[in-house]
Amino acid sequence: MKRLTTITLLIWIGFSCFAQKTDLINDCQILILRTFHYGDLNPIYQPETDSINQKFKKALLNRGISHLDNDYNSDIEPIFKWIYDNSTNEYDDSPDYRRQKMRRSICFATIALLTEFDKAYTFLEYSKVSLIESIEKPDDELLENQYLGLIILEIMLKIENNRLTKSDIDKLDKYLTLKKDLIEEQNYLDSQRIINSSKLIIK
Repeated sequence: MKRLTTITLLIWIGFSCFAQKTDLINDCQILILRTFHYGDLNPIYQPETDSINQKFKKALLNRGISHLDNDYNSDIEPIFKWIYDNSTNEYDDSPDYRRQKMRRSICFATIALLTEFDKAYTFLEYSKVSLIESIEKPDDELLENQYLGLIILEIMLKIENNRLTKSDIDKLDKYLTLKKDLIEEQNYLDSQRIINSSKLIIK
């Protein structure tokens, strides 16, 4: 009887942890979709921006559904073309410059979502550098909420692969403290909830 009770308890704990992890990933996805996208100020450029945003959204929401062996080449090929088309390097703070930075960042993040974790992390780093230019001296002016979404994306991928650490949570917490006045209130509150939930699953 004791053995049966122990087995039942272990099964219940397993299901509880799985449900907790699933809920946390869903919370991450919702926040990512709200933050990590770009709305073009110039309607001429909006159709391509919409296509890039939609490709990212599809990759995010289809995690665990798409089979890389079947979809890999057809999904990634147009993304590299977008990266190439948005690779002009202009050192200014114009809307055109921000658009190209954000488009490149979304494209690299999309590839990360279409790739197994060990390779995905490389593309996440490309995505960060595309957006903020330098890890040591980041420039995310007017893109603070978008960069927050990228941090949450990294956390989500690490949760999926059981690689989340306290330092990942500390990094998010530090960014929220640093950029609190520039991050939309709902995004800030949801990020804090993700921090609190993440602490419960870190081994």
